[in-house]
Amino acid sequence: MVLFVTTSSVAQEQVLSGDQQFPLLRELRWGMTRAEVVAACAARSVSVSEDDSSITLDAALFGAPTKTTMRLKGTTKRLGQVDIRFIDRSQALADTLTRRLTRFTGDSPMKVEKEKSVLLFTLRMEISVWETKTEKLTLVVGKKGRSIFEIKLLVLPLRTHTEKQ
Repeated sequence: MVLFVTTSSVAQEQVLSGDQQFPLLRELRWGMTRAEVVAACAARSVSVSEDDSSITLDAALFGAPTKTTMRLKGTTKRLGQVDIRFIDRSQALADTLTRRLTRFTGDSPMKVEKEKSVLLFTLRMEISVWETKTEKLTLVVGKKGRSIFEIKLLVLPLRTHTEKQ
């Protein structure tokens, strides 16, 4: 009798391919467990807050303060999405992020603009999307008139590792 034993291993790609511009994120890998994410934060002396499906921390990216949330997905609760909300919101920061992500991916983004008029003002969302071999990057810039009220970068793996585990 021949017995074959297989193990399921998923190659864990680095978030944003370990890009130096994202200091803490470059140490994270898609599919990490809650404990692994918390340990990576602790190694950098970054305090976190946790709930059942996410880990949130304050971090600086490109010198700009952020509230970063790592979402844990699937039944095994592994890293499956990173939401980066920038605290300081300016057109210069939005432009810097767009240029950096365009250089990082080597492609211009697919862009979509949506407007919604609400009583006395108009809200406009500018959405730019890039894809790498392993990730989808979505930059959302929300504007009310000429002022920016939201800059958020969403990072998702193209393949959800948690579905394979």
